Amino acid sequence: MAFTSCPPSAAVRGASADHLLAAPRPAGVAERVLLVGRDEALASDLARAGLGVVFVTPEELASRFRIEAAPLLVVSDPRDTVRYAGGYTDRKQSLAVRDLELIAAARAGRARDPLPLYGCAVSASLRSTVNPLGL
Repeated sequence: MAFTSCPPSAAVRGASADHLLAAPRPAGVAERVLLVGRDEALASDLARAGLGVVFVTPEELASRFRIEAAPLLVVSDPRDTVRYAGGYTDRKQSLAVRDLELIAAARAGRARDPLPLYGCAVSASLRSTVNPLGL
C-alpha cells in the first residue's frame, strides 16, 4: 500500500513498487495494492504485473478498511482471517522489503510479531493525534 502524498513514504513506495514488479510473486496468492491517492502510472505497472490495484482516499482507507497508517502489509487467509498485519521493512525507509518472507510465514501458520510500521498517518484522527497542532 502506498500513500502517494506522503513524503516519508516516497522512498519506501518506490522500493516497494520496484520489488513488487521485479520479484516473482507467490503462486496461489491474490494480491491487492491499496493506493491512497492517484498514481495512474504505478497502478498500470502493478496491474500489468498481475496485482490488483484499488484507489482509495484517506477517508475510505480509514472507514472501509480500518487502516489509519501506510504503508502496511496485511496477509489474510481464504476466510479473511488476518494472519499478519504490520510493516514490511526492518527500519525506516529501508529498501529491504520482506513481504515474501512474511507471506510465506503466514501461509505456513508461523505466527510472528509484526514489524514496525514506518510511514504516514493517513486518517484525520491519527494525524490529529500525532500532530495536534497541525504543523
